[in-house]
Amino acid sequence: MVIIPTEKGAAASTQACSAPGDHAKGGVRSEVRKSNGTLAAFLTAKKATHNKTRAFLAAAVWLQDRGVERLTTSEVNRILVESKKVKLANPSQRLAHNVRRGLCAKIGRTQFYVTDQGRAVVG
Repeated sequence: MVIIPTEKGAAASTQACSAPGDHAKGGVRSEVRKSNGTLAAFLTAKKATHNKTRAFLAAAVWLQDRGVERLTTSEVNRILVESKKVKLANPSQRLAHNVRRGLCAKIGRTQFYVTDQGRAVVG
């Protein structure tokens, strides 16, 4: 289950997740940490709409703030496509850049998480 916040002050809705990396593939969900509204608004607020590597990192932070501890590249790419703010040609390369800079850390072959340093960069 992932809690998806609605407008500020409104009640949050709960939806079952069927994204890759979900419970069936070992993904772990935790409590929701923050409510920052939509991903599009979050990307704009964090100035992550022009730099695609930063947009990938910000989207990963946004997902983790909503309770997804272990992420996959396809999950992050899917929400970026749905937000209609950023289109990534090669999402796995964006992850590789963030891992190389120490902003994300891989768990096995397909999953990753955002490090504390990555959270600090996003702000």
